[in-house]
Amino acid sequence: MTSERREAPRDRIDGSSVERQVLNKPVDLNHAGRDELMSVRGIGPGRADEIIAHRDRHGPFGSVEDLQRLNLVDPGQMSDLKDRLKV
Repeated sequence: MTSERREAPRDRIDGSSVERQVLNKPVDLNHAGRDELMSVRGIGPGRADEIIAHRDRHGPFGSVEDLQRLNLVDPGQMSDLKDRLKV
């Protein structure tokens, strides 16, 4: 008789980011890392990097709408993102 050791399923990639999206908690633009930003539908790796680079160079965002004003997202994306992000 052989005993196989099985790993528990990994359903939590990044507990905080997965939990935020499942519970519909907005992600904070001024504190989120790359993975947490990418957990928001509509933000991929490139966009997450742009958001972080802008934040690092210019300081915190004053509002979610700054993303559109700074041309980091277009108006169509803004309407989808505004309820998923916060400052």
